[in-house]
Amino acid sequence: HDMLGVCRSKTPLVLPRGVKASRIPGNGFRWYDTGQEHILANVTFRNCGYRSDDYNQYNKDPERGCGDEDDIGCEKKSSAWSFVTHSDQFVPEIMQATKSITFENCGRYFYYHDFRRKTTSSNSGRLQNWFDSDGSITGLGGPSVVASGLTDAGMWWSVDNKVVSDIQGPLKFFELTKNRGLGHFRIKWDDNLHKQVGKTQCGNGKNIPCDYVGYIKHIGEYYTNDPGLPVTASSDIVGPVGGFGWKLELTGGAPKSLRFEQIEVDPSTPMLLSIAYPRGTNFTIVAHAAYCREDTPEFSCKETFHQVGSVEDVRSGIGNTYYVDEQGILTIRIIQSPKTFVGQPEFFLPQYNDIGKEGKGYALLRFQRDKIRLPKYTRSNYLSLEANCVSDGVYCSEIPPIYEPTVCFSGYNQTGYDHCSRTLDNGLLDRYYAGDRVNI
Repeated sequence: HDMLGVCRSKTPLVLPRGVKASRIPGNGFRWYDTGQEHILANVTFRNCGYRSDDYNQYNKDPERGCGDEDDIGCEKKSSAWSFVTHSDQFVPEIMQATKSITFENCGRYFYYHDFRRKTTSSNSGRLQNWFDSDGSITGLGGPSVVASGLTDAGMWWSVDNKVVSDIQGPLKFFELTKNRGLGHFRIKWDDNLHKQVGKTQCGNGKNIPCDYVGYIKHIGEYYTNDPGLPVTASSDIVGPVGGFGWKLELTGGAPKSLRFEQIEVDPSTPMLLSIAYPRGTNFTIVAHAAYCREDTPEFSCKETFHQVGSVEDVRSGIGNTYYVDEQGILTIRIIQSPKTFVGQPEFFLPQYNDIGKEGKGYALLRFQRDKIRLPKYTRSNYLSLEANCVSDGVYCSEIPPIYEPTVCFSGYNQTGYDHCSRTLDNGLLDRYYAGDRVNI
């Protein structure tokens, strides 16, 4: 808070013989890759970042940042902001935010710090995200998101045609309008696969494979040609929510069992997930609290989901419902519940002002300062899904249907992950967002 970061003062450095300033980083701040929370507010970065014609998109001043000089220069990978992106094992959740950031005479602004000698991107690189609460980073003039611009992430962060592409990271910038937000969870469906993480699959910068075992993508025709975000054995997912929903497709088929852990999502922005199952499959979906005693009548420890009549019923519900259409497509809403109870005793969609168990703290964990709030996951509570399909133990034996649901009314085209539009006869644009109208 109220920080000034000066990477170079332009005063020559007095260095030992043979040491050059051009080999010393001139970095501002580096985001970590997992398990932490950072909010930076009222920060100025001065003379940070390497000066190069390849990275002059934000400042063309010939004296910006630091260059190749032996006495006042900096290392070529220097930047005002950088991201730890070497890991497939450890990835960012929803853990970083900024407000009132200023750049003074800086060179390169953004850089992915990935020391691996691999041409493929990492899980941590594809899932980079950052809440810019006032648009002082993105230049979009209000709450927005800075996210991964790596090609391997597909259109996961391309929420509409107004997304700004930055080539330095590369990054994507987009506005947070309507019910837009970020959501995160970790999914497990194959214990033998997930036990390989950090050993033979998905290492922490190690030169071991991290095979794609499926994809997750936004629902709707706007994303028809998008393969989606790769899913791996290290199966954290974080992305834009509040739209028409996500679609999970695993290479092995429809998972017989799923477990959702470390859930993070604001209650105001619905996180919907759809999975295709063989027709006729029935489901048992249960929210489980941690360290909860069943003999405490004023609090409930479990909630079994019940079926409703449409996707919109799921979206507008409190997080204890599911819908299965005639093709076998299951849709659920995933919410963040308190760690040690799911109801009082009735199940509820907790808000940030709800008090915690026995009047202690708040029901929902969060990290906040300077009027910025980030959701913070809890451990040991989870959501379980069991499908009663014929199975080999991990996946349903029958191949699930291929589906590309239409999310817009007739006459409208999907123009983003969360909205549909049409042009009226008078030339004006008519647009509605997910949840504004009941789909028919």
